[in-house]
Amino acid sequence: MLKWITLILGIALATPSFAEETGELTAVLDSEDVTLVLLASQSDHRGSSSFGSVSMVFSADGAAGINLIFVGFEFRDGAAAVPDIRLVAQDRSMYFPRKDDSFILEVDEATKTGEFLTVKGRMHFIADFSKDFGRTLDPSMSHEIDGTFEVVVGPV
Repeated sequence: MLKWITLILGIALATPSFAEETGELTAVLDSEDVTLVLLASQSDHRGSSSFGSVSMVFSADGAAGINLIFVGFEFRDGAAAVPDIRLVAQDRSMYFPRKDDSFILEVDEATKTGEFLTVKGRMHFIADFSKDFGRTLDPSMSHEIDGTFEVVVGPV
């Protein structure tokens, strides 16, 4: 009986920390319309609605051969800076964005309510295969993504 009470209390106390964290990335991934769900347990922020850092992980669930999309950036005066993005494929290979004129990661709106940060924005990039964590890119194997995101993330 004590085990059940402990389990129920543990669930009840842990649930609110993830209850408000939610979000989606609605995009075209390699010509396929997708809606990717935010993985709340892997996403967070620190700072305010104008300065800090944001880390988001979206589940691609195998769309275009991709499992996860990691999107992180520093947040300066309401804009995304120093982006850190990678796509992880089903075979665990990684793809990193080209840093060219086509690369876009923009924050359109950010508001903070209590400890939670709501971020709306858009992204567009072509990500190339890399076997050395993005130091060298192979453009013969790439994925293109163009979409918008709206997320609510909690603190670290």
